[in-house]
Parts: sequence; C-alpha cells; structure tokens
Amino acid sequence: MTRRDRGAADALGLVVMVVPMVAFAVLVFYVGRNVDAQAQLRAATVAFRQWALQHPREFHLLYGQPVVGYEAPPEGPTTRSARRFGDVFAGIYAQLLRDGRLRLPDAQQLPPGFPGALAHDPVPQDAGLPPAAVYQFAKGFQRMLGLVSVEVSGHLAWAMTDTEGFAIHELRALTEELIVPR
Repeated sequence: MTRRDRGAADALGLVVMVVPMVAFAVLVFYVGRNVDAQAQLRAATVAFRQWALQHPREFHLLYGQPVVGYEAPPEGPTTRSARRFGDVFAGIYAQLLRDGRLRLPDAQQLPPGFPGALAHDPVPQDAGLPPAAVYQFAKGFQRMLGLVSVEVSGHLAWAMTDTEGFAIHELRALTEELIVPR
C-alpha cells in the first residue's frame, strides 16, 4: 500500500469512524449524567448495540475482518478515535471500581500470566485499574461485542425473528454478573 493509499485510508477511517463514535460518546455522557455507574454501563451497552444495528457498515469496518494490507498508524486519527470510544466504557468501569461495585476475581481466578500479558494500559491514565479490573473490562467488552456482532450479522435468525428482547436480557445479565448490587 502506498503512502497516498494509507493517507486516503486514514481519511476514510476518520470520516467513517469519528462521527458515529463522537455521537455515541455524547449519547452515553448525557444518558449517564447523574446516574450511577451500573445504569451508565447498561445505557452504554444498549447505546452501543443500537449504534451497531443502525450503522452495520461502520460497525463491521471497526470490528469485522481487517482490511488486508492496511494497518492504522499507532497514533493516527482512527486509532485515537477508537481509543476515545473505549474510554467511554473504561471510565464507567473505573467509576465502578472506585465505588467498590466492580466484581473482581481473585488473582488465582485470572488466566495464568494475565498481568504480564497486558500490552498497554487500555484506560485513561488516571483510572488506575488493577489487572483484575482490566480483566473484567476486557471480559465485559468481549462478551458485549460478541453478542452485538452476532446480532448485527444476522446470525441469530435461525433461532428467533426478534432479537431485541434476547439482546437486552443478555446485556442486562452481563452487567449484573460484573457488578456488585447495592
């Protein structure tokens, strides 16, 4: 891929990714104001699902099969946008941790070598998430993304004609599994 092609790909990625991500972040911010972190996480997961269903092309661009031969620059606009998108969820998990409401697995419940396998701090620097909290964040994001991906791709059509009730139920169950009740 030439330098010009990479620049065009970055520009395309910026246009396609930033607008929906900013809209999503603003939506979650306003929905979550003056609401506890559990309600914020539920609102964020539902908003993410709704965004994905309304923007399947952008969703698949972000979370689908990577474009062959293209790698976004580590500090390029698409990578920075993706980080800002993740920061919405990271901020909620950090608040849950500060509130003492994030269920943390014991060190022996983490996969072997997990703390050493962390590539970088995936959350804002001031969040201070310990490895067990990062594990819960990654687990929650992976399960949310998997549920949404299957739904957006139509892979539940064999089982049901209306996936909304199922998806909302599973997203709620996920938040209940990750969060200590009040």
